Amino acid sequence: MDAEREDTQCLTVFWRAWNKVLADFTADPTYVFNPIRFILDEHHANFNSIKAVFGEAAVTRLKTCEFHYKQCVQRHQKTLPSKFRDEFESLALKVLEAQSQLECEVAASNMMSFCEDHTQPV
Repeated sequence: MDAEREDTQCLTVFWRAWNKVLADFTADPTYVFNPIRFILDEHHANFNSIKAVFGEAAVTRLKTCEFHYKQCVQRHQKTLPSKFRDEFESLALKVLEAQSQLECEVAASNMMSFCEDHTQPV
């Protein structure tokens, strides 16, 4: 997508325009884009715009690619004191590499605990 800004407002306009194009094309004014999954990079504007246009149920269908996930891990890792960086990376990769839903939930819970212990409230 070519846009002046890649923020929630621009992406929300994009998704609404895309739905209008599809509704016009199908001649069904109620038609909306309804994929099985949305594949996104880790930019929060993507998540926020899809939630705004498609609702809370669409959030459960959001996925990221491995490349962008690892890129995001590296970016956040740099914000931590050096003594915590390896632990953060290890926890993040356990979420990515989990082989079952239970393993993923445990890894995600461990990551959430780490984040609660190592981030400042805003």
